[in-house]
Amino acid sequence: MKLRLLVFVTSVLTVLAMGLTLAGSLPKVAAQSDTPMLTLTANGAIYAWPSTDTESLGHLPFRSSVPVSARTPDSQWWRIPYPNGPDGYGWLSAAVVMPNLAAANVPLVEVIFATPTPEPATPTPSAPACTYNSAFAADLTVPDGTLVPPAQSVDKVWRMRNTGTCPWEDGTQLTFVGGFAMSGPTSVLVPPTAPGATADIGVTLFAPSAPGTYKGIWQLQNSAGQVFGAPVTVVVRVPSPVPPTPVPPVQPTSPPPPPAGPSINFWTDKDRVKEGQCTTIHWDVSNVQAVYLEYGGKTRGVAGQGSQGVCPSTDGKTYVLRVVRPDGGTETRTITINIESGGGGGSGKFNASSYKISRGECTTLNWSDPKAHRAYLNGERVGITGSQDVCPHTTTKYNLEFVYNDSGSNRQDHKLTIEVRQ
Repeated sequence: MKLRLLVFVTSVLTVLAMGLTLAGSLPKVAAQSDTPMLTLTANGAIYAWPSTDTESLGHLPFRSSVPVSARTPDSQWWRIPYPNGPDGYGWLSAAVVMPNLAAANVPLVEVIFATPTPEPATPTPSAPACTYNSAFAADLTVPDGTLVPPAQSVDKVWRMRNTGTCPWEDGTQLTFVGGFAMSGPTSVLVPPTAPGATADIGVTLFAPSAPGTYKGIWQLQNSAGQVFGAPVTVVVRVPSPVPPTPVPPVQPTSPPPPPAGPSINFWTDKDRVKEGQCTTIHWDVSNVQAVYLEYGGKTRGVAGQGSQGVCPSTDGKTYVLRVVRPDGGTETRTITINIESGGGGGSGKFNASSYKISRGECTTLNWSDPKAHRAYLNGERVGITGSQDVCPHTTTKYNLEFVYNDSGSNRQDHKLTIEVRQ
């Protein structure tokens, strides 16, 4: 169906009137320039006229800049020179551009779409047998707004529910559709999911090196290429670097002193405790950008000086202090607190048929200790002698715990890691 168009051009408003009129309607502007320019904040489609219902002429990539010659009165569409467009122009949506200050002075162009000539009615197609839909259920990892150190990997996992009537068949993908890709893939496969059921979908990203807030938008796509359902997001905050301590001026005859290096101290009250006993770790750090404490599978930012009560029996025996130096590099300090056995333990064995596998392959875990009363694999009770096939998608740690008495006070941990090559 073709559209007949009537175009009216209004006079250019004065700079003062533009400032008053656009204060509440124009989007955030880019750096000032004498030439009216637009900067692409995402991959943008160029349309023949200011409507997504008109012909798509081409695309411009994220972060590219183009001159602008006019805009619609509501500032929702911007006209750019484009040789293949009507009269040598094309239109970009305000949703994917950032105008500079000079763009406030371009003429206003009002495009009126005439009522199209009715076409002969066509038979209404029969309704599809089912519909595709989805809804966000939960953030299993990295909730939106999480503070992430520069360039650190981000393993994001969403839980999504199939709210349609079609099952999510083989070939269904979660696809990146906008925002910051954060060095991630363009899409990841989604497991087959029946209507009403949920699926846990993960993707590995990397936080940018520059400080700021970064948002990526993802959406489901079925095997036929149809995008559907509610978009989901990942939002991370990269902290700003701490400015270095100013160095006082020195006499001209004296050479300038070298910059102060980081000072890192990390210690514990006890490096060996009994089963169930707790202790305290301490740290004193200066001349760094940021400090992070990692243990029990969690990472959190901390002040330069502080302490933390820990219980190795429940939150792990290893505690890591990670600091970001003023030059952007990182250093770590590690404390391992050993747990004294209650006596009477066995000599349990825990191994794997292969410790390094490729993604999609499996390996077998084997364990045995005839002296144990009970055994637990990653917290789940198993026999004191047994084996289990595992097929991890990423590098995974496994913990086997043998218990040697009824009270559970005498126990022994065995750990191993299966490395998954991508």
